[in-house]
Amino acid sequence: MKYSSACSVVIAASTFILSFASLAADISNEKPHTTFSNPLSCNEMPNATVWSGNNGKFYASSSSLRIYTSSNLADWYDTGKRLLSEKEIEWLESKNFSFIQSPDIVKIGKYFILYLAINDGNNNRAIISYRSENPIGPFEDPKTILANDGASNPEIAVDGATSRVWMFFGDSTIRRIELDKNGRSVKKGENSKTVAKSDSKKSLFGGAHLHHKNGSWFLYLTSSNNGRYTVRVSRSNSLDGEFVDKKDNSIIKSLGSAILEKGLTTECPQPSSVGEIFSTPLGREYMFFTCKTAKGEKLFLQEFSRDNNGWPVFADGKIAAAGNIDLYSIPLPEHPRPDWNREDWINLNGRWNFKFEGEKSYTRKILVPFGWGSPLSGVEDKGDTAWYNKSVTVPEKWKGKKIFLVIGASDHDTTVHFAGKKLGTHIGGYTPFEFELTDLVTHGKSQSIEIKVYDPNDETARNSHYLYGKQGYGNARGIWQTVYLEARGNTWADSVRFFPNISNSTVTASISLASPALSDIPGSIETAGVTTKFTIKEGETKENVVIKISKPRLWSFANPHLYDATIKVGDDTVRSYFGMREFSIVRNQEAKANYIALNGECIYLQMCLDQSYHPEGWYTFPSDEFMKNEIEISKNLGLNGNRVHIKAEIPRKLYWADKLGLLIQADVPCAWGDVSEAMFKEHWNCFNEMVKRDFNHPSIYQWTLFNETWGLFCNRSLSMGLGSGGGNAKKRVYTADTQKKVEEVFRKAKALDTTRFIEDNSPCNSDHVITDINTWHAYSPGYNWDITIEEACKNTFKGSKNNYIGGRRQGEEPMMNSECGNVWGYIGSTGDCDFTWDYHLMIDAFRRHMRCSGWLYTEHHDVTNEWNGYVRFDRSPKFTGIGALFPGMSLSSLHAEAYIALDKEMCRTSKPNEIRTIPVWISLTTSALAGKRLTLSYELRYTDDKGIHKTKSGRMIEGNSRAYPWQNGKFTDIGVKMPDINSVGTINFTLFADDKPVAYNFTCFRVKGKEEPFPPPKAASWSIGSTNVLNGLKYNGFGKGWFEFELPCEGEGTFIAELSAKRLNAKDDKNLAKTGDLDYMLGGGFCNRSRNPNSYPQTSCERHTSEITIYANGKKIKSCTLVDDPADHRGILSWAAQPRNSTLHEAGSYGYLVKAKIPAGVAKDGKVTIRIESTGGGLAVYGPDFGRYPFGPKILKK
Repeated sequence: MKYSSACSVVIAASTFILSFASLAADISNEKPHTTFSNPLSCNEMPNATVWSGNNGKFYASSSSLRIYTSSNLADWYDTGKRLLSEKEIEWLESKNFSFIQSPDIVKIGKYFILYLAINDGNNNRAIISYRSENPIGPFEDPKTILANDGASNPEIAVDGATSRVWMFFGDSTIRRIELDKNGRSVKKGENSKTVAKSDSKKSLFGGAHLHHKNGSWFLYLTSSNNGRYTVRVSRSNSLDGEFVDKKDNSIIKSLGSAILEKGLTTECPQPSSVGEIFSTPLGREYMFFTCKTAKGEKLFLQEFSRDNNGWPVFADGKIAAAGNIDLYSIPLPEHPRPDWNREDWINLNGRWNFKFEGEKSYTRKILVPFGWGSPLSGVEDKGDTAWYNKSVTVPEKWKGKKIFLVIGASDHDTTVHFAGKKLGTHIGGYTPFEFELTDLVTHGKSQSIEIKVYDPNDETARNSHYLYGKQGYGNARGIWQTVYLEARGNTWADSVRFFPNISNSTVTASISLASPALSDIPGSIETAGVTTKFTIKEGETKENVVIKISKPRLWSFANPHLYDATIKVGDDTVRSYFGMREFSIVRNQEAKANYIALNGECIYLQMCLDQSYHPEGWYTFPSDEFMKNEIEISKNLGLNGNRVHIKAEIPRKLYWADKLGLLIQADVPCAWGDVSEAMFKEHWNCFNEMVKRDFNHPSIYQWTLFNETWGLFCNRSLSMGLGSGGGNAKKRVYTADTQKKVEEVFRKAKALDTTRFIEDNSPCNSDHVITDINTWHAYSPGYNWDITIEEACKNTFKGSKNNYIGGRRQGEEPMMNSECGNVWGYIGSTGDCDFTWDYHLMIDAFRRHMRCSGWLYTEHHDVTNEWNGYVRFDRSPKFTGIGALFPGMSLSSLHAEAYIALDKEMCRTSKPNEIRTIPVWISLTTSALAGKRLTLSYELRYTDDKGIHKTKSGRMIEGNSRAYPWQNGKFTDIGVKMPDINSVGTINFTLFADDKPVAYNFTCFRVKGKEEPFPPPKAASWSIGSTNVLNGLKYNGFGKGWFEFELPCEGEGTFIAELSAKRLNAKDDKNLAKTGDLDYMLGGGFCNRSRNPNSYPQTSCERHTSEITIYANGKKIKSCTLVDDPADHRGILSWAAQPRNSTLHEAGSYGYLVKAKIPAGVAKDGKVTIRIESTGGGLAVYGPDFGRYPFGPKILKK
């Protein structure tokens, strides 16, 4: 797919009419209109599409794969989901289908069908389909529908009267063909027919869109004529009939009647690539379409009418800058606390009046609950103090109840007024607070809420006691969690804490009131089908109730069962839930170490650091689906926990962790200033309120009080970018008095929550004071990890001073890593690079050293200036290449309970036919395989020096051993005979337990016999310049230009080379100013992910293409598209060539195998000059010791 910022997959429009029936109840009491401005509030949306989920929600997506959701079609929020899994995309790429274009989604029967046009870059095209019962997938079960050179831009239409299914497809020529009733294959005996095609004056592009209205099918196309873009429409009485324009001319000649043309500055309307047209409940009609703008392709929305003959009409035929629709909805409409909610509540999210301090009137609008300054708020950051205003009406039916205003979180000093009266001020930025309104409410009448918020600026917050956390990624200012009104009984429960006891099959509920009971108060708790009554005595504030749970279902990773609970106290009712689970520390006899246990069973922690940031909402996620997807990302990777990093997590995201079965290590937000009493006070208040709010979340297993001693130092180092004392800052010190204070906080925390582990400080400075879990941080290149973990294990024993400060010693705490990866292990960090090579080596090393009870990778997703996430900041996938090297394996295979650790070197060079001995280590983090017979097989997959891909099966290693619980140790050494020719590839191992495959892993090899020549280019010319890597292992040309190579050639032959496109990375741009050392943690560093000297952006949805032409002695022999400038695990030789000096040089980069025939008579004097020319996307030429293939440019004899 030829998009500079495009992912491999786009979704085109469905043809069914968007349904509003399910919204009727929701919108009946809301405001009648929502205004919108073009473009809509989505990121870049090339070839966007919009569809209905038939569930009251609408969805939009584009070539980036990101799925947006909306309830009103004007305000769009990111779900965090993607249309295809990485596994599905890697499968397509393994079949060499690098282009995936213009899909369509339509519901047929019970399935949503996803149609994709695929292309291998050489015009070998096909249309395939997937299906899912869910409107946003996962889409699975791929089937090929059509395979020919016109197979592009599928558009599916279902005739509601006859149930016949038609596919329109093509680009410059639009064809149609009938499919079977399931829409998964061409109807037997059917052939395609032309509907419309470009002519000499007008060129069609972007495919077709169909819409049914008033008995007619309307066909929308986009044409271009000398840079003038026009939307055209025609219609037919049936899908297999002739389409005609307004003058009844066949569109074979006219292409349809023009209805919309270029209007705003640089826009190019392309409704055919979006294509949803819909009617609101009041009958108004709108069209979605994409436009090319200066900031990329964006999603637009525009109302249109119809003339007396039913033809669509756009006002003036131009694109509108704004409009309104008669629907209304609010962001995050769900109750913010599934663990603590009452029936009577009103969500106050949405647009509020807004002004900054000093502004006389409310001239601004802000979208609550997004903090000001964040893109989704709609308000730029123009001050430190701001005012919010909104009118609310408390319902008549709430009379006789207590009325409260609840704010989920607001940063930092929040003062609330209601009906002109000041209610109070809350200090802090992360936890909920409330004010009672009862005595001021006039039921049924509009009354005003006014909220003033002061949030210190970055400099003040970073240099004082404020718990700033990681707000350098985007300062969370003001209200950033849901605001709502709530009605309660006259006596109400302030909190309930559930204490499960698995051995007794009971749970104790501790019910608390906000103030002593004025008289005996009756109450009850209903859960697990049992109602248990209790009484809170007069003068008391608490009652403990023991509830028997019959045959309790335990909360676990695989079965995270939640017990709903309804608590009644007097005339108040609140709903909550809990999980039957317990955490403890047990001895892992095989590992000879203590481990964390869930429900009495050892768990090997495989976790990631979760910065919990969103590129547009910052601290606030745009939708509940997005928060669910955050947990699913980790679950799908095979991880069992997230560490939410120095941020108090949003309760609904914690709910999804509870619901889906993912552990949470919860950090208390940190300060960055010098240690102070004010910091400890604010820190404790925050932690105390976190425990109160989040106590019943079964997923939370640990509270981490501090991180890397931030906020605990005196005289912070200037090297952190946070120095105090001007230019004379002293060395930072973690004093004995501060250590003692931290110990006091730890003991208070243990008393506050006896059900979870407490960690004093997650250290990078070996400075634990007192802790339940002995964790450590380390970042390192892959080749150093075995030594790093070995040292940690060797220094962990009772009485060891290692990793503790002030003469303190280790007890018997479980030891684990709590931050790891390669990012900070390289000089100046890595920037954006392939993380998978070093990651693979690191996980191998961890699984060989099971005295370390787990690891925690940094990080879940990229953030503003850190590029080491599993996924991009927008949660689009990164492609690892693992599935291409070992079909059936993925990154999640490295997190399996059964594991094969192989050679400590990821790639070794051998001679032809050499026997390479490979040690095989087996690591089990389960007892489930105990007693099963273990066997091993292997296979060689490689490419030789002629560009031929080969597979060679190895023998099955029959093991006599039986697996035992938590087995960890050497299984065997295997001698593998290397190929007899220069080659590069992998040795892929599969572990079987009783003949069932349970683990996969591979190691890489290079067979090097005869030296492959790689002379430098004979000549070169590039518009932006050229470079080479590591003294000529790879040659790069930027922009438009060419390389020439003089190669030996005798007569006919085939030119082969490894080539890729070549983007101009920021580090290669000599015009960029030099940047000194910056603090990456607080928003400094390089926000351009290719600026870091070590960077080379990992393969992802963002493709950089280059059109090239190859000449042999001036004769054109091939033109093709290089579909990307990739870097991932497939770049075996690029990784193997890296120097071991903590620097990276285009690591993991590789190209595509390009072949071109040399005709007879071209070569002269036994030589040929090959010129490879790019029209503007640059070119990289790989030699035999860099990239993916074991050869440089050369000619193969016929």
